[in-house]
Amino acid sequence: FDAISNFSSDSEIRYVGGCVRDFILNLPVNEIDIATPNTPDEIIKRLDDNKIKYISIGQRYGNIKAIIGCYSFDITSLRKDLSCDGRYAVVEYTNSWSEDAKRRDFTFNAMSMNPNGKVFDYFKGKADAKRGIVAFIGDAEDRIQEDFLRIVRFFRFSALYGKQKIDESILITCKKFSIYLKKISRERITIELIKILGAKDPLYVIGLMSRYEIFDRMLRGSFKVIIFNRLFLIETKILNIPNKFISWQLRLACIFSRDQFQGSQVLCLSNENKKIISNIYDAASEMSSIVESNNDKYFNHYLYKFGNCILGVQGFLLAYAQDQDMSNIIWEKFYNKLINFKHIDFPIKANELINIGFSEGEKLGATLDYLKKEWIESGFILSQKDLIIRSRYMKKVVPGV
Repeated sequence: FDAISNFSSDSEIRYVGGCVRDFILNLPVNEIDIATPNTPDEIIKRLDDNKIKYISIGQRYGNIKAIIGCYSFDITSLRKDLSCDGRYAVVEYTNSWSEDAKRRDFTFNAMSMNPNGKVFDYFKGKADAKRGIVAFIGDAEDRIQEDFLRIVRFFRFSALYGKQKIDESILITCKKFSIYLKKISRERITIELIKILGAKDPLYVIGLMSRYEIFDRMLRGSFKVIIFNRLFLIETKILNIPNKFISWQLRLACIFSRDQFQGSQVLCLSNENKKIISNIYDAASEMSSIVESNNDKYFNHYLYKFGNCILGVQGFLLAYAQDQDMSNIIWEKFYNKLINFKHIDFPIKANELINIGFSEGEKLGATLDYLKKEWIESGFILSQKDLIIRSRYMKKVVPGV
């Protein structure tokens, strides 16, 4: 921050966008964006003079990313749009802060603040932020046609900050232009979707996106949110799920069927996140089979395999949300067992069987597997002594053991 102060000592800079909005709302500030009347070339020179590292890949759009230690700052030259194609704009640099503010999307994102804490609010964004209103700057149709991604950003900010009912005219406008969401890159769509699903309470927004066909056009398929709705009911009303078990990955698994997830041409996820979501589907499939058979022994295997780790609970929640009979009391019975389960180590090891006369090899392994199965299905109550007795019985009745 001292280096940024040196950078700005003889140049006007302001903090802009989301960091100002979140600061005003007393929320954590995760990203800091800076604007300045300096051109990109001038910004780079000042960064070089102050020995600040930077990435200039966005230079053609007037953006330089400065890197100081573990912090990064997007530094953008003031500009105004000359023309837009629905995603990218032809811009002209300007010295006018109000002109730069006009090209932003929503009123509460157009505020700026100087290093002394003075806020510049050209479109009553502070009032909108405080009231939880997501308002386009000027005419919504004009703003959306400049950048169709603003449709999805509107719903994202509504999920994160909205406190008011969304006006139907805005929803109709979003639907009208949502056919152009196919022009938006997979990466940008995925980023926005993750942020929407990660909101504390996205139920209202998700419902509107479904009703006004935004989801289908955004994700290029036919999607139903009934399982998501059930998940939210389970999370908040039925089981009061701790926050650590709620994730955007789980919520995405509720919106997509497994086939849709695997075949999606829109989602752009890391291999790690793909694996997490696939594991949730696997755990849910296993849990659904257990409930269908109402078999406590099978559920004990689920407990031993997953315990009450995040994956085990998320698989349970997805399976519960997929069940059309949410009143089935078996779910609450299994959930109480799951959430209160404490892992127990299998009480017998191979060398203990060898000490009583078992030979090493495949049959020893098969004996251990059998004993573990018996122990799990007993509800983990068989003692080491019980298992030793059973192993001796097996040695007598099973030739070659």
